[in-house]
Amino acid sequence: MKRGVKLHPLLIIFGVYAGGEIGGVGGIFLSVPILALARLLFYEWRKPVPVLATEDLALFPDASPELDAVI
Repeated sequence: MKRGVKLHPLLIIFGVYAGGEIGGVGGIFLSVPILALARLLFYEWRKPVPVLATEDLALFPDASPELDAVI
């Protein structure tokens, strides 16, 4: 089961227990998919966003060489 959802087995045990306490039998069945979704959202949120900076699209347009030549 660890390979399928990439969750630690102890986390799954605690998740099933918590799901049973909160939602009963339905919580037991939904606990692992909810944990997998939480893991997916966490890792997508923590993924670094690439910054694209080229000569055409400067991060600081006020510091472009064309402005230095005009001043």
